[in-house]
Amino acid sequence: MEQCIEQLPSSPQPSDADDVIEDSPLTAGMFGLEEQVSLLHFHTANETEKPNFLGALDLPALPSPKPGRRPKKHLGRSDIARLRGVDPVDAPEELRCAIDGKLMAVPLVSPHGHVFEHETLLQWLSSCGSICPITGKPLREEDCEPAVEIQQKVLDWVKAARSSYKRRLEEKRRRRLSQEATTEIPQNAD
Repeated sequence: MEQCIEQLPSSPQPSDADDVIEDSPLTAGMFGLEEQVSLLHFHTANETEKPNFLGALDLPALPSPKPGRRPKKHLGRSDIARLRGVDPVDAPEELRCAIDGKLMAVPLVSPHGHVFEHETLLQWLSSCGSICPITGKPLREEDCEPAVEIQQKVLDWVKAARSSYKRRLEEKRRRRLSQEATTEIPQNAD
């Protein structure tokens, strides 16, 4: 590491040739006094300014978000677990990680066809080596592809579970209100 650092070029130093040109008696004959002063100001201004490399890159501007729309938030496992009415234990088997059996948020499919949660697979690979937990064959993170269809199914399942929970809450609230209404009628009759 130290050898690599030593091989790096040091910061550029002004060359002696620059000084020679400015101090040369030839420049006094080539340029008038005003031109020499403007050259001197130009040279000193360029020395003190920091270079701006951003102008050198000709990159397209990022698209601005549409008004009224928030950027899509990526749901993680902990986010899903915190949603009221969504119990990851009730998730279908196809939406669960082949390693730990939990609901996947960022599913990856292996070349062998098995689907894993990204973070769980990373933990597996770091602790057990580059071996598929199901087949025992060699497996690296780079070998796996995002399982976009399964991720969409997970989101659809979460939305359905959430709306089902909201319907159950609304039904429960209606029953409670109707019970309160029926119990209040006899009290008003007295």
